Amino acid sequence: RPAANVLLRNEGGSFAVAQGSGVEASIATSEGAAVVDYDLDGGMDVVVQNLDGQPSLYRNVGSHAGDWIGFRLEGTVSNRDAVGAVVQVTTDEAVLLREVFAGSTSIHSSSWKGLHFGLGASTVEGVVVRWPSGVEDSFVPSTTGHYLRVREGDGQVD
Repeated sequence: RPAANVLLRNEGGSFAVAQGSGVEASIATSEGAAVVDYDLDGGMDVVVQNLDGQPSLYRNVGSHAGDWIGFRLEGTVSNRDAVGAVVQVTTDEAVLLREVFAGSTSIHSSSWKGLHFGLGASTVEGVVVRWPSGVEDSFVPSTTGHYLRVREGDGQVD
């Protein structure tokens, strides 16, 4: 049966409904969701697949407090989509890791291959990309607040 969609927020290890998100206005039979930065502004957006209708796009149009950096990886020796690559971002406060996955994240949806790191007030000190082939690229990014393209063996391209 169609029901209101719900957006949950992690509050200290427990999930709570994010009131006023706009998601609850959608009454549908939904199966599957994917998180993607649709407009490449650093705010993660959600696409929901509705069983008996068009997909719904929930754009994150809130203010983005804090810095961020993202990566689009391109394999040359490894697979072109960089599936299995791991990116390590070292900041002045923490070490952050993300892996490129392939395939479904839930029914009727697939993961985005871009990697997004929320930085808050942290400063990036360095990036290491470990490719499935065993190649490692290390660099200090030229900028934050953007998605940077990284090619296997070349490091940051743009």
